[in-house]
Amino acid sequence: MNKLVLKLFKKIMPRLPIQLAVLILYVYRYSTLWRNTLYKQEVDFQRNLFRTIKLRGEALTAIDVGAANGVTNSNIYPIRGRLKNGYLLLVEANGDAVRYLHHVYRGEHTKIFNGHININNVATLLKQYSTPELIDVLSIDIDSFDYDVLNGLLNYTRPRLVITEINERFPPDIYFRITQSAMPKSIGGGFYGMSLAAAQELFQRHGYKIINLFYNNVYAVPLDDKYVNACPTLHELYSGYIDKVNRKQFFYWNEQYESVVGMGVHDAINFFVKEFESLNIRPCEYIIRPVDEILV
Repeated sequence: MNKLVLKLFKKIMPRLPIQLAVLILYVYRYSTLWRNTLYKQEVDFQRNLFRTIKLRGEALTAIDVGAANGVTNSNIYPIRGRLKNGYLLLVEANGDAVRYLHHVYRGEHTKIFNGHININNVATLLKQYSTPELIDVLSIDIDSFDYDVLNGLLNYTRPRLVITEINERFPPDIYFRITQSAMPKSIGGGFYGMSLAAAQELFQRHGYKIINLFYNNVYAVPLDDKYVNACPTLHELYSGYIDKVNRKQFFYWNEQYESVVGMGVHDAINFFVKEFESLNIRPCEYIIRPVDEILV
């Protein structure tokens, strides 16, 4: 979908009757599953992973932070039928998207929060919506303070599976994350979220291990998970992005970062620091450094 079509799509959809708008979302979703799209590949991967970790039953529990419209490119939609008798908390700041969520995920066990989640309101939000501590799936994709929000969520919940987006532009030797001092106007482009190494550090601290990187989505399970024994290194994990055959096609916007892959770690860090300086991003808005050897 080119930029013009996408712009028109986003402008027109909120004006349509909800039934028609959701029908269009369904059609778009299934059209991506009929072709060799990134989402089709990831849905197939998730299906196999859910089977491996024995994620089954008719009363699953889940939290989806950055739920968007809940249909296209959703990590939760494939298991929606098994959440109706369990528990589902959807968090989304965009009001138009929330309109779709209310229509698609109806039921007494579904909770929807229209607003921003941050490190200061995580505990209150979970308590307000009576979120159970043991969760089957936690999915987070907010393209901003992912590190801090995920850290807060893992302080109060124990998911069996965590799916979170990382900033794939940063090679595995670089620890990067934005801080709470980051200005909203700074976030965007290559400046958002956390690197694979930062995600690894966070998960290790909470007793989790990353078992796979599928393009830019990390999959993590508790260290004591009895179904998955693999514990790959950062470089092995990063191959889940850098070695993908269709990477340049799916992530064409990363072309300007291709040169970073062949740089030494300090040259790569300097590359990003200079980019941030050109965007008037202050040093206090992010942390960037070489990865500690213990994480590699």
